Amino acid sequence: MIFFFRPWMSAVRTGSLKFPGIPSLFCILGLFFQGCSTKSLQEYTPVTKSLELPESALYNLGAAIRIPTISYEEADPEEFDTLQFRKFHAFLEERYPLVHTCMNVETVNEMSLIFEWPGLNAGGNCPDNSNRAHSGIDRASSGSEYSDKKSSNSERSGVVYTGSEKSGSVSSERESYAKNSPERKNPGKKPVLLLAHMDVVPVEDSASWTHPPFSGTLEDGFVWGRGTLDDKGSIIAIMEASEKLLQEGFIPQRSIYFAFGHDEEIGGRDGALEMARRFDERGIRFEYSLDEGGMVTEGVVPGMTPPVALIGIAEKGYLSLELTARGQDGHSSMPPDENSVVILSDAVGRLQDEPFPARLSESVNIFLDHVGPEQSFFNRLAINNRWLFRRMIIRSYSASASGNATVRTTMAPTMLRVGIKDNVIPAESRAVVNFRLLPGTTKEDVIRHVEQAMDDNRVEIRQYGNYMPASPVSSHESPGFIRIRDLARDHFDSVAVAPYLVIAGTDSRHYTEVATDSYRFLPNLYDSEDLGRIHGIDERISFDNFQTMLSFYYHFLGDH
Repeated sequence: MIFFFRPWMSAVRTGSLKFPGIPSLFCILGLFFQGCSTKSLQEYTPVTKSLELPESALYNLGAAIRIPTISYEEADPEEFDTLQFRKFHAFLEERYPLVHTCMNVETVNEMSLIFEWPGLNAGGNCPDNSNRAHSGIDRASSGSEYSDKKSSNSERSGVVYTGSEKSGSVSSERESYAKNSPERKNPGKKPVLLLAHMDVVPVEDSASWTHPPFSGTLEDGFVWGRGTLDDKGSIIAIMEASEKLLQEGFIPQRSIYFAFGHDEEIGGRDGALEMARRFDERGIRFEYSLDEGGMVTEGVVPGMTPPVALIGIAEKGYLSLELTARGQDGHSSMPPDENSVVILSDAVGRLQDEPFPARLSESVNIFLDHVGPEQSFFNRLAINNRWLFRRMIIRSYSASASGNATVRTTMAPTMLRVGIKDNVIPAESRAVVNFRLLPGTTKEDVIRHVEQAMDDNRVEIRQYGNYMPASPVSSHESPGFIRIRDLARDHFDSVAVAPYLVIAGTDSRHYTEVATDSYRFLPNLYDSEDLGRIHGIDERISFDNFQTMLSFYYHFLGDH
């Protein structure tokens, strides 16, 4: 951002900058005072020690990666490979027996999972497990493969059970989640919700991977494979931490829920959306939820020397529009005046030439408040005087793809459906444009902008797929945020913490009606190269990162 001030500094050096009078001088001195006087929001002394990583946890993550729980965008629901998800459920039950003994587990739409860990305020009680063998880890340490022949209670769709109920009967004490609603038993102690997803995106070019994408190879200090970063690493870390706490006889003060979706990568319609609906029907309200979406970045946030822990407090909305142009068809040797391909391409071109106006949303302003004091003097000067330098800040953000996505509703043509043969002029041409909406922008706002930008009544506009509005902005001063913030500082040296706007989508969007606040953060350290591995080639997680995740969740769960 310092380049904004270069013309001004040059004018000072050459003497061409003129001060019109004493009031202007005081104004400039005031701006400089603002640049110097900002207090850092990062003061903190770490208190939590990192938990040691058992080797067995790495083997368990590798084994989880070897189960290819893939979700396909265009797949027919009846063709969804439920077998792989059932294998994954059974794998979790085998490796984490105490979790399945002490928690209620519910299967949703065959493939998603809800775990309820009843707290003391909800009558939670589990036998002393401190002397029980951690059989799942013992089996995992040998590196043996999971056998898909093992039957599992988790295959029973829509059944609430505890892991000890091998006959499939339902505990009379916990017949329904509604009876156990912690909010009803203790209104002052709402439960918390941890989110993650089992599904992974497909692999297009497996030959380009250093190790096969579903090998779960442990080599060179990394676990390699699709899902290590997004998002099986999180699931395994949560389960490992929970199993260890149960071994120690821990019972949370309040109830804790896990909701592991099976279709997050394609919108979460049958997974997260359905689980959220069930929570709503049962009257369960969460103090807050914690999901993926944020991370610790190094060398990614401009102007920041220390690593930055980005905790998502909001996420952009999601909307796709299908644009259909119609014209006269015919033989390519005798082209008509109105060609649907030309009409459509011209309309999309005009749309691209009219980007949405940029603005600093509430979540971006909160982000700037946190990173501003850690920046250079001239950057602090601009950030602390946004009333004057707002346009400069926006211009700086707009210079990069990620920064531009932070300050405006974006649009990207993603699909074209045109023609059937090279010598036939199609009567109809279609394009799909995807929009990511800033908080405060509605579907109606987008459609109105598209109509005005294209200015062509020959192009029909209709919604394509599901629409998700931008999420509400969660508090960055709540006890939940503060706990996540402090644990991030505990686990990463010299880290700065900043609330921020998630520009992608997560399952959190489906839980806004049942969670007072929604936070998005995975305790992983990424540089720009690591970010490119998410959904890309050579996805992997380092042993150190996985250890940090396990330790983070262990302390997070243990504090509730």
